[in-house]
Amino acid sequence: MLRRAFLVFLIAVLTAAGLCAAVEKEEAAAESRNQAASGIDPRVREIRQVWDCILDNHVSSPSPASLLKGGVNSLNKRSKISKWPEFQYSDAFKAASNNDWKNLQKILEKYFKKLNPSQGKYAYRSFISGMLDVPKEGVSFVNYLPDPNVLKARFEAGSGILIGKSRRDHRLTVYSVLPGAPAAKAGIRPSDVIVNIDGYKVQQEDPVTELQARLIGAENSKLKLTVARGEKKIGVRLARKKFKFPCYNVYNGTGGMCRIKFNYFPATAGDGLRLLSKTLDELMKNGTKGLILDLRGCTGDNYEGAVGMTAVFLDKGENYGIIKRRNGDKEKLYPNFYGEKELPLVILIDGTTSGAAEIMAGALSVQRKVPLVGDNTEGAACVQKEFILNSGDTVEVAVASLLTPDGKNISAGGIVPGYKVKMPLWEREGPSDIQLLKAKELLKKMLRK
Repeated sequence: MLRRAFLVFLIAVLTAAGLCAAVEKEEAAAESRNQAASGIDPRVREIRQVWDCILDNHVSSPSPASLLKGGVNSLNKRSKISKWPEFQYSDAFKAASNNDWKNLQKILEKYFKKLNPSQGKYAYRSFISGMLDVPKEGVSFVNYLPDPNVLKARFEAGSGILIGKSRRDHRLTVYSVLPGAPAAKAGIRPSDVIVNIDGYKVQQEDPVTELQARLIGAENSKLKLTVARGEKKIGVRLARKKFKFPCYNVYNGTGGMCRIKFNYFPATAGDGLRLLSKTLDELMKNGTKGLILDLRGCTGDNYEGAVGMTAVFLDKGENYGIIKRRNGDKEKLYPNFYGEKELPLVILIDGTTSGAAEIMAGALSVQRKVPLVGDNTEGAACVQKEFILNSGDTVEVAVASLLTPDGKNISAGGIVPGYKVKMPLWEREGPSDIQLLKAKELLKKMLRK
């Protein structure tokens, strides 16, 4: 789940990295909740809540010491950038190793007293982010409530980009650009990293909701961005426009080939199956004989919709994946209906293919033997459970793993393509898109048989 699988359409649609196979709402542990009136520093109380959520529920069962190390490493990395005091690790490590939260709480509160309010806000978010980064299996993240001062305006229009927090470095990354939208006309490309929005310097700990609010605005209002592309920083100016970001775009090719570029999935399995089935029926009526399913830049939100679209190509009785719970139990997952479309397929994937999009790629590569072209996917598909914290923020913890139908854990390295073709993300869909060229080559061979 791209790190995180928390991604946003900049047209007032907020989606979760999504990235998750199933989400249940549940309040955080009662023990942590009851500390609300005890005089504990609220930032430390929030850290404790997330701490308990991970230790009690995460599929990989991490140790208390590893969570502390992750949080402290994140703090100290941030302190080198922002000149905060470094967090002293040794005494805290002893407390965490003994699961001695009472002493660990005192150490954390002492540290936060050294910080001013602005530093403290980012410090506890850094600590929580570091804890959530510790488990190597599954993707967990926290959704912070948006700043009401940022969200007070009425937002009407966007720029036409799909963004996400990178799983590896938490930078605000452009995953996909809608053709013809203001961002595309301004020259923004996939993999650009947004570092400044209208004079605001983007912070790693900023809630995606706040960054979304800064990017969206009234129609025709001006937006100034600074993006990092490799070693270069590029200034971009554009005007926001109203438009619809479709689930997918269809590109007709030659020789009976067609490419479907997925952006996101619809809300329900039924919607997914009906929408894609209707499109395929129309394409086949007009002479389409083979498809390239382009999942690059697909955020993987709306798990149910992805299942419905995957089921379009599955035969009756075929499963689309396996769930593996924390206790090791496994269960095969089946759609409620099947489309049984038999068109020859090739699938394009890369590091921006995330969450439910990975389920689709994994299921069809196993059940239909569809060739995969491109690069490893993000490895973000998992089952998450949502816990509501005292502040109203939520943390989504990976409580189970998702496996491909042949038993491979998607979050352990992602989906690996059979035809590995590496290229810079910004070359996607351009004249130098060698991944797309390879997919076309394979599909042509399949159609000649």
